[in-house]
Amino acid sequence: KYNFMEIFYKKSTEVASFFLDWYENLIKSNIEPMKNMPKTLACYNSGINNIIIYWINNAKAVRFNGAIQWLNHIA
Repeated sequence: KYNFMEIFYKKSTEVASFFLDWYENLIKSNIEPMKNMPKTLACYNSGINNIIIYWINNAKAVRFNGAIQWLNHIA
C-alpha cells in the first residue's frame, strides 16, 4: 500500500512503468490477500494514469449530481 503511494510523486513519464513494476512485484509476491487488489487496479489503469498525469477527476460531475439529487429530494 505504501509502496503504491509513491506513484503520486512520479513524473508523468514514469507513472505507467512504475505501475507495471509495482503490479508485477505484488503478483509475484507470496502475499495472497494482496493479489486481488492489483488485478482490480489494473482494470482502471488508464484512469489512474489520467488522474496522476493530468489531475483529472470527476468531482464536478459528482457535485452536479448531488445538486440534482437535492432538487429531486426537495421537489
